[in-house]
Amino acid sequence: FYIWARIPEGERSAEFALSILKETGIAVAPGTFFGSAGEGYIRISATAPLEKIQEAMQRLRNYA
Repeated sequence: FYIWARIPEGERSAEFALSILKETGIAVAPGTFFGSAGEGYIRISATAPLEKIQEAMQRLRNYA
């Protein structure tokens, strides 16, 4: 149900997640929400309908 994705080197999880939200409208969880070992990652939930997941992934591709 969840995808743990590594973020670019030197980025902070919370700031990166906020940037994604502002730029794409997609909410992801900073890895640090789940403990200090989560720094450097974001967590993406894949529990929405497939159509919504596909749309979100396209927005994320355009963000990167």
